[in-house]
Amino acid sequence: PQVLARVGENTQGYFIASVIAACLGGVIIFLHWALTSERNKAALQAQAVQTQEEKAASKFKLSDIWGIFAHNRAFLALVLHSISITAVQALGQGATLYMYADVLGDVGMQSVASGLSSALQIAILLSAPLLTKKWDLLVGAAMYGGLLAYCLMMAEINALLFVVWNSIAAGLVTMSVQMQWGLVAESIDYNEYLTGKRNEGTIYGFFSLTRRIGSTITGSLTVLLIAAIGYNPELTKAGLAQAAGTITGIKLMVIGFPLLAAVLSFFSFTFIWNINKDVRDKMTAWKLGKTAK
Repeated sequence: PQVLARVGENTQGYFIASVIAACLGGVIIFLHWALTSERNKAALQAQAVQTQEEKAASKFKLSDIWGIFAHNRAFLALVLHSISITAVQALGQGATLYMYADVLGDVGMQSVASGLSSALQIAILLSAPLLTKKWDLLVGAAMYGGLLAYCLMMAEINALLFVVWNSIAAGLVTMSVQMQWGLVAESIDYNEYLTGKRNEGTIYGFFSLTRRIGSTITGSLTVLLIAAIGYNPELTKAGLAQAAGTITGIKLMVIGFPLLAAVLSFFSFTFIWNINKDVRDKMTAWKLGKTAK
């Protein structure tokens, strides 16, 4: 409120406030890490029998943060995926109201879309075992691509068809968000396999931080993009249609950004994520060998 009072309730004011909030959040995360003491009895017992060399090797260093991003490709893939889903897709969601009000001409359909989307996403989650090998992202991207083509080619868009089509595509793409936390745990195991250090707090903390940074930047970009496509709120208040270029811009934001998010996420898991069956077998053998010692 103090920033907005000084700068004003505008794009610049919200951007500055978001940056300050993000910086404060980063400070709090590091303070939380610095002031946290180990209470895991098993971990304490393991530390008690460590040699001085083992304790020195396992001690956290700031250089470990760079090592995580430089060597742990699984974690890097998760970060890129998370930014794609939470930030890039959010750019489209930020323009959803404009889609219903100015393109479909029925704001009331947004509430129908919310309920229908929840029901469809539950059904999609139940089919998760059949869609977990990146098929959810591929099918979701294909559906978004088809929806974008339909909306760009047709002068009149069926609102109900858009709601159903968009809800299914969104459910398929965001299903990976429900599963990413298990993959974070696997990237922690992989980090321990590579470096001998689990660095759980660091990995979880930076993963959450990248999501927050993406969301913060998105909030400002959405406002800037709406202005960039020439949106005129006075026309909407007067009951008049937006310019053709503005309508196209809204369609591209609402559908094009989620499509881009799905493609980037698929790219991350296909070409950067490198934990496969062979790597898992090696990790298991390494853990068994470590336990035997």
